[in-house]
Amino acid sequence: MDDRICTQEDEFVLEILDREARWVATLSNGLVIFQDDGRYCQKDPAWLRLGNYCRKNSVKITNLRIQFRSNIIDFNGYDGYYFTKGAGADLFVGRTEHFFVIGLLKSKDLTKTWWRTPEMEKGRVDIESLEDVLKGEFAECLI
Repeated sequence: MDDRICTQEDEFVLEILDREARWVATLSNGLVIFQDDGRYCQKDPAWLRLGNYCRKNSVKITNLRIQFRSNIIDFNGYDGYYFTKGAGADLFVGRTEHFFVIGLLKSKDLTKTWWRTPEMEKGRVDIESLEDVLKGEFAECLI
């Protein structure tokens, strides 16, 4: 797996922010990491590359921010963070909605909230035990 991470808010990252939501993570070593999916023609999402970097360098996420333009939501002070994207169809309206699924680990429980993007509106909330998350197919999404 590629472990390149984006530590600068460059033109590529700013162009993405103008049209879609993103995450920004602050690490325990002081680095700030920007979501840069699609750069370098990688198939590995930025979140999985970040997880690989954190494991290799023994660092943790201290703050996670989700953002669309000036709309910013911060999450800090958690034992771990989970991220994945989701989608769902609204059959009555005939459109597909996109989500960031943000999981916040506190002790042995992971609270996952579905944030509709790009509006950043809070949606469904699920709680899973850490044990179940680690046994699940998306365990690599937890850092």
